[in-house]
Amino acid sequence: MLTLAMPLIDPIYIGAHWYLMLAPLAIGIAVIYKTLKVRHVRQVPLEALWLTVTILVGMAAAAAGLFLIYHAFSAAAR
Repeated sequence: MLTLAMPLIDPIYIGAHWYLMLAPLAIGIAVIYKTLKVRHVRQVPLEALWLTVTILVGMAAAAAGLFLIYHAFSAAAR
């Protein structure tokens, strides 16, 4: 039973370029979600592309916001 929890206890080291895994993650989420939501299969690629871009822009905006908040509070603490 402990073997099922091993990825949570000891995760795989991806390296310094972990952010490159965000694009495949967003693509996978978008394709699966849009496959379940669209009426015609022909709509999936375009809809998934737009959702992928939306996810990546949202992640970048959240990262930029957190970066600014971190630097604002770290500068105020000095």
